[in-house]
Amino acid sequence: MSTLSFSQARRADFLAARAKWVHENIAVAALKLDAAIIPKFQNPKAQELYVNGTTIPYVTFDVGPSWAGLLPISNSTNETRQLFFWYFPSQSVDGTNDLVIWMNGGPGCSSLEGLLQENGPFLWQWGTAQPMPNPYAWNTLANVLWVEQPVGTGFSQGKPSIHDENELA
Repeated sequence: MSTLSFSQARRADFLAARAKWVHENIAVAALKLDAAIIPKFQNPKAQELYVNGTTIPYVTFDVGPSWAGLLPISNSTNETRQLFFWYFPSQSVDGTNDLVIWMNGGPGCSSLEGLLQENGPFLWQWGTAQPMPNPYAWNTLANVLWVEQPVGTGFSQGKPSIHDENELA
């Protein structure tokens, strides 16, 4: 088996495991966390988006609490377009008032690439057998929200209505 086909198979396995994890773990979970750092959400539906940092597949350490899911892009009752997000609160009490919103460029490059390979609380680098903690994670100093955009990128859902820069202008 060539290295390229092994890498492709490994990536496919990872993406399948990630999709399964997102499906299974964005359910309601018990929220027993330190109130000094963990944000208090006004909407009780936020608990439905809670992600237990000890249950992420292949991650052998606690990445801390987070929230992930899909957000509709409008208030329309017929809206089918949704953006996938993953939010990690600040690990520092001093950073609880600060919010960084991360959107990879492109457009159309998954923001999970930034989360998993650049600035998230754990790194899953190419060529490594398992993820490792990221001591330089941006959420050590601020709340960070990774957003998959535009519609149709990564886990975001729906059919894009704009296809190029001319239509956007």
